Amino acid sequence: EEGQSGAAATAFGKAIEQNASVAEALVNLAGLRAEARDLEGAVAKLAEARRVEPRLREAWLPAFGYLESLGRIEESIALRSEYLAWNPKEIGHRVALARSVLALQFNTVDDELLLRTFAELEALGAAERDDVRLLRATHAMHRGEHEPAREILRRVIESATSSPTQREEATRLLEKLRP
Repeated sequence: EEGQSGAAATAFGKAIEQNASVAEALVNLAGLRAEARDLEGAVAKLAEARRVEPRLREAWLPAFGYLESLGRIEESIALRSEYLAWNPKEIGHRVALARSVLALQFNTVDDELLLRTFAELEALGAAERDDVRLLRATHAMHRGEHEPAREILRRVIESATSSPTQREEATRLLEKLRP
């Protein structure tokens, strides 16, 4: 507690020296809380920072992961949706949102909503298209639709826009489908 207080004072001091806003200082405190494995405290400080300065990206982005680490997936989804409402061009976050939704869908399946989400994501940009294909393949695998999953995974592997990581993931999933 004492060490954390000293670190917090140092963080505030640095924020003041750098002419940082109150919200930025709160983000720094959230980082210290997370380092001390106090994710609840980190989430609270980030929420406070968003109330002070709603457009500060740094007050949003770490909160998604902290909430998911705490098992609060639905809150992470809601927060990410709120973030995307004012920053709709963040395609990577749309893909991450779909991943979180997919994790929940395995328990409460609403296929129509999920497939609409995939279609929206694919329409946003080529850079994330292969991520969305991987999500589609995972969904198909979960439903036992192995042949469509294989076809999707082959497209990812053969795609000129796939990253090495995406190809590795597609190959790993394809291996799971081998008889």
